Amino acid sequence: VQPLEQLNEKVVVGDLPNTGKSVQIHISAHGSSTGFKGLMSGEADIWASSRKVKEKEVKKALAMTNLQGPSSEHVLAIDGLAMIVHPHNPVNQLSKQQLADIFSGKVTNWRELGGSNQGINLYARDENSGTWDSFKNMVLSKKSPLSESAQRFESSDRLVANILSDTGAIGFIGLAFVGESKLLAISDGDTQAFKPSLLTVATEDYALSRRLYLYTDDEPTNPYVKEFINFSESISGQAVAQELGFISQNV
Repeated sequence: VQPLEQLNEKVVVGDLPNTGKSVQIHISAHGSSTGFKGLMSGEADIWASSRKVKEKEVKKALAMTNLQGPSSEHVLAIDGLAMIVHPHNPVNQLSKQQLADIFSGKVTNWRELGGSNQGINLYARDENSGTWDSFKNMVLSKKSPLSESAQRFESSDRLVANILSDTGAIGFIGLAFVGESKLLAISDGDTQAFKPSLLTVATEDYALSRRLYLYTDDEPTNPYVKEFINFSESISGQAVAQELGFISQNV
């Protein structure tokens, strides 16, 4: 793996068995929406997305492929949208309605939620992020848009690093990026509050569960695309997803 000058971009170099050839894979992790643009422009062979394709994207891509078709839409794994705070924060659980009130700026102090008398600082992924789209669709609404005070991040790692240095912070990320931050249990209405885990995310009992996707042309010109998709959906590929902190589709 070789990092590039551009932030959140890398090149993975590998040898093909029994051929004497090597291949390079350029990975650009700038958010789900930019992945769609790359697929449409031909710059990307595979669009990795932490949200399902939007209807407007399906329409734009129809000349190339049906992105909702089984040859183009591939479920990579299941993920829990993790709500995280500083490890010293005494609050352990919140409801989806409380999250909406917090991130829209209606609730601004932790004491209103049973915590310390301290202001709430909001950390969110940026507009290109599929994680942001998932949070917006599952938690916020037109009546409760994201507060302008929220700090936005392209990188989940940077978001977590900032939360670990801010005792008043709250943010959302994919489950694989939690690190040393504190996970909150989340409830939806009168249901029991659950933390995201192997069981609660796989069964979708966790209120903020989501699927992760790989999108491709239904007839990709690159011969390695279908091979990679087949591997990602195989038992071995799903084991890799599990090792990275996501929930596999293996039984």
